[in-house]
Amino acid sequence: MATLYIVFTATRYKTGGFIRAMTRFGYNHVSVAFDPGLEEVYSFGRIRLHAPFCGGFVREGRERFIVGGERADVSVCAVNVDEDHMLAVRRRIDAMLASDPDRYIYNMASAALVPLRVRAPIRDCYTCIEFAVSILITAGFPIRDRFYSIRDLHMILSGREVYRGEYPGDAPGAGGAYFAAVPVSYGIIQTADSLRRMVMRIGQR
Repeated sequence: MATLYIVFTATRYKTGGFIRAMTRFGYNHVSVAFDPGLEEVYSFGRIRLHAPFCGGFVREGRERFIVGGERADVSVCAVNVDEDHMLAVRRRIDAMLASDPDRYIYNMASAALVPLRVRAPIRDCYTCIEFAVSILITAGFPIRDRFYSIRDLHMILSGREVYRGEYPGDAPGAGGAYFAAVPVSYGIIQTADSLRRMVMRIGQR
């Protein structure tokens, strides 16, 4: 058997604090990790620090978990996975890493529908929670393909929690591209382009 880790995070960014205030839940982000030290972590989130609404598939490092010297609070849950299912997960992640960077888009439609407890299934578009659920399905975990809030998934996995506290790792960061300052116009243009591509995929398989 192998182990897959689902990581719930209270990020130190203002957007994370806003989400936690709105949902009244202690965590605002979900990731998938392959090790308990959180050295190899994947999710859907912002691609550049200064363009919070422009997101996609990302490998997460220090910049997601350590902000201004403060470590994020995390809850790490361990899911046992047989070798065949873990191989399927690994192959899926490797394929996503090797794909065109524009292929995977943050699902802003699903994010907007969270208060209604509705999701918008769009090809290759995910929120962080949708991505985590889809990986759990690939891993053979008995979970339905439907809407879940971060609170919902944490409740489902609460009996599998193996760590709760400050981010325990010290993974490399994403590098200068993540932190590079960009004009407001960049964020607007990139967000508009993501929305355009997302709308064009509605109804596609």
